Amino acid sequence: MLSQHNFVRRAEFVWEIPPTFRDDMRVPARLYADEELLNTALNDNSIVQLVNTATLPGIVLHAIAMPDIHLEGTVSRVAE
Repeated sequence: MLSQHNFVRRAEFVWEIPPTFRDDMRVPARLYADEELLNTALNDNSIVQLVNTATLPGIVLHAIAMPDIHLEGTVSRVAE
């Protein structure tokens, strides 16, 4: 289970799970949120989806989640 201790705080509103968290992660999983929103996101599958996005082939730099991450299922939207 993910918790706040899995994140590295990069800036006041930038949290990151390093790619060493899971062997198949290609890039860090980065979340832009305050501490309250981070804790809210940890209560659903949003962070798991963010980490899964960081494993996709072709991803570069970071998998990014914006402040609407608390809406479960909106982490990764590919152009439809």
